[in-house]
Amino acid sequence: MGNALKKADYIVRVKTGNLVGAGTDADVHIILYNESGQASKSIELDSSGNDFERNHVDSFSVYNLPDFGGIATIELWRDSWLGDQWYVDYVEIEDVAQKKFYPFPIQRWITRRHLKIDKYDSSLPQFARHPEQRRLELDRELHKYQFVVVNEGLPPSAAAIPRSEQFSLPYKLTLLAFNLKSKLSAFLNGLVSSDWKDLEDVHNIFGGNLHRPLNLEFWNQDWFFGAQRLMGCNPNQIRLCTGIPDNFGVTNDMIGHLLDNMSLDEAISNKRLFIVDHKILDGITTQDPESVLCAPIGLFFMNKEDELMPVAIQLFQQKSDDNPVFLPTNAPYTWMLAKMYFNNADACIHECATHLLFTHVVMECFCVASHRRLSASHPIFRLLEPHFQFMITITHLATPVLLDPGSALDNMMTGGRDVAFKILLRSWKEWRFDVNGTLPKDMEARGVENQEVIFNYPYRDDAMLTYTAIKAYVTTIVQGHYDEPEKLTNDWEIQDWIKELVTPAPLGFGIKGIPITGDQFTNTNEVIEVITTTIFICSVGHAAVNFNQYDEYASPLRYPLFLRGQPPKSAQIELTEADILQHLPSKDLALEAAVLSKTLSSHGTTSLGDFSELFQADPISIPALQEFRKTLKEIGKVIDTKNGERKAEYPYLHPSGLPNAISI
Repeated sequence: MGNALKKADYIVRVKTGNLVGAGTDADVHIILYNESGQASKSIELDSSGNDFERNHVDSFSVYNLPDFGGIATIELWRDSWLGDQWYVDYVEIEDVAQKKFYPFPIQRWITRRHLKIDKYDSSLPQFARHPEQRRLELDRELHKYQFVVVNEGLPPSAAAIPRSEQFSLPYKLTLLAFNLKSKLSAFLNGLVSSDWKDLEDVHNIFGGNLHRPLNLEFWNQDWFFGAQRLMGCNPNQIRLCTGIPDNFGVTNDMIGHLLDNMSLDEAISNKRLFIVDHKILDGITTQDPESVLCAPIGLFFMNKEDELMPVAIQLFQQKSDDNPVFLPTNAPYTWMLAKMYFNNADACIHECATHLLFTHVVMECFCVASHRRLSASHPIFRLLEPHFQFMITITHLATPVLLDPGSALDNMMTGGRDVAFKILLRSWKEWRFDVNGTLPKDMEARGVENQEVIFNYPYRDDAMLTYTAIKAYVTTIVQGHYDEPEKLTNDWEIQDWIKELVTPAPLGFGIKGIPITGDQFTNTNEVIEVITTTIFICSVGHAAVNFNQYDEYASPLRYPLFLRGQPPKSAQIELTEADILQHLPSKDLALEAAVLSKTLSSHGTTSLGDFSELFQADPISIPALQEFRKTLKEIGKVIDTKNGERKAEYPYLHPSGLPNAISI
């Protein structure tokens, strides 16, 4: 009887990945191993169609294996075609008679080498059933994922972009089309005039693909300037004020009437006063005498309406006659310009440190170390890998945009690349994984962890919901795999991983403040803290400082990346609208900034917990992932309710819009 009239014993489904060049025309073969270790014959996977095309699932029927039983292992390879590559997402075996399914996550480039993959492909190294294959795979990854110190005093980065890290073709085309549409809109919007007529004209640049930014109507209101500390691009700078710095010239006589009938001391004692001190910028000068970078101090008061109101701004660190304290009671345009210079300094710190360094650059270290030290079969690798998708590629594309001479941000950010390098070097010296990088610790260190202190803090409130969900998800998986202490102690892969991360450059990545004992993990709590923070930064942390860039930076009035001229040196001079216009960047430069921030704010990958590849299939991870997804849906409902009550919208940390990885 021919196979056409027979019922298949097994169905083999193969998902070819979505990377560029993932498909193959080579002949593909598979051997099935049952739970007793018995092997089938070599089976050629071939159908009448065009098999193994990129991002496609192919199904193949297997006959003459009655009563073969459950499938424990597969052996997969392809014939050697010169230059032909094949990237496989997963293989699934269906036992037709028993209606059982056996998943085999792959996420590898398949060569003519025979690759054996166990069901779930998730095991600690000490329990590996194919230890020699695992060792050889790691050796190859160690060679492909080399790292190098490009800039002394900063973390190392990947020496090259490995093939598996390159953008998928659809993702690349989406970004290109998005960027071209934005540039076309900017060009058309800029045809009207090259000069600003008035403040209203500044916001006439929006139209077409350059839509009107969210909350733009509030840009000049003091309560919104305060809210930008809590929901803007740089929402982790505000801290509880426990004392007025000696170099800050603010006095009780100046602002006592702005503090709800409290003195400065009373406002501090009642935890109603907050401060942003950008002393890290002190002494950083620009090479352009027509553009000045301030190092401001801002004082904010939480009023009876739970609004964070700015009450004093000093634009430089040292007190002097020409460095006054600006107040909301100053002339309107004078106060407006002081706020703009404050935001300009804040924007420079955000782009260089908060965004580029503390998400892209730091997390690239974790990505590279994971590929070098954790087998693709390691459960922690499988937990982390969805959150590293496209990270190396985007970081290698983004860094030149900021740091190369003549690059976009070199031209449109105050001080350009020279200022950027100084901010990066200073910031990296101070940053610690267990404080600045870990959400609860960061909030605690700044004294803003409690709603009793700041009731409405959108970044904290929304981020903490998802941080808690991530930690519960990670805890289940980590404790499930390390259910006995010696399993962690004897896991040399994860110990090598964390050791390389904490070892100073150039031999390691030099990440400071990782909460471990010495250079090793000694308990699961340490593992949970590190993995939770890593996933959080790659998803929520990056989203919080990336996806609102267009809404904030598209208007040079609201959050200027670049200002011309000199900051005001007197709080008593009454500036005019014309003075504000003279400080703005040209219309062409403003449109370029809008296009760049629009592209950077685009979304390109799947939402948090929704993975584009089958990374996890084991009995520990699948229930944990299902519960995680359920929790994220509930968090989405909570945030929807919050945004319905907020004076200004904050959609950036809604789980439906949180990507898994830093991919833009």
